[in-house]
Amino acid sequence: MVRQFAPLLLFATVILGGCDETPPASMAEIEAAITENRFMDARDGLLALRDHEGATPENAALLAKVMVQLGDGYSAERYLRELEAQQGQTPEWLTLRARSLILQGHAWKARDVIEQWPGYPTLAEERDLLLVWAAMEEGENDQAIALIDEALRRHPQSADLHAKAARLAAWEGNWEAADLHIADALAADPDHYEAQLVQGESLIAGGDLEGALATYQRVVETHPDFAIPRANVVGLRLDLMQLPEAEAALNEALARHPEFPQLRFASARLSAIKGNWTKSREILQSLPSEWKREFPASTLLEAETEAALGNHAIARTLYEQLAQDPRFADAANELMGQLPDA
Repeated sequence: MVRQFAPLLLFATVILGGCDETPPASMAEIEAAITENRFMDARDGLLALRDHEGATPENAALLAKVMVQLGDGYSAERYLRELEAQQGQTPEWLTLRARSLILQGHAWKARDVIEQWPGYPTLAEERDLLLVWAAMEEGENDQAIALIDEALRRHPQSADLHAKAARLAAWEGNWEAADLHIADALAADPDHYEAQLVQGESLIAGGDLEGALATYQRVVETHPDFAIPRANVVGLRLDLMQLPEAEAALNEALARHPEFPQLRFASARLSAIKGNWTKSREILQSLPSEWKREFPASTLLEAETEAALGNHAIARTLYEQLAQDPRFADAANELMGQLPDA
């Protein structure tokens, strides 16, 4: 559920209808990109190298690893099948297989894979981490807490485990415990992706929006390929009414992630702030319904947009829906009270 600067390497690509004379990136360049968390560059370099030199076990293993880092469990699965046919089920393959299953939404299958692992001593920490992650993805938070308490006794310096513990504490609203685990995670790995994401959430919960913004900007620098920290930077700049900076960050983020719903929502917010309610409405109506159900703030903006456009009956219906959510009830009722009587 959870990912990490240097000048971009120019990777060769195959051009349809012609032949590019530029040689593909070397394996050393690709491995450097992975080390620097430039996973999109690494992916493109591996695919170009694959077209140039053919499929190899090393290429398949690295593609599976990169796809997992990019959160694409289905593509990882393709390369894992290829790798299994070539080399069988190695410890690395088992780890990547479990991660790919969790990313595909099959946490229970991942649990089966993990629990059937032979006793590889080098995988003890990874096994504990993946069992916690699988439980979290299944919504079994009590089980995840029990597992992580036990795992941290065995691996007290694990940045990954402390980050998961911080996430669980944040879900419980226990920010004091979350902050302790964040500190332990960042002591072990100062650039840890998930720990910094939770750190930003903790700062927001404490009202320190500037501090959260600085945290997420740092994550964007060290993890340039991921959409969530970029969306958080844009959202916080909008909260702080730093509109030129928000627009610049939004345009840069959308160039990388044009379909990411949270970024598109931020675009709707910016349009609404500028008074372009028609554009705001157009963007909001194009967002996936399932995502909007999981992200009620979009419904609040949709209601405000309809109200601004004079569609008061629609706005009232949306506010009434939101009034059932304790997190949005006060705002929804206040805004509903500002609508003219039917």
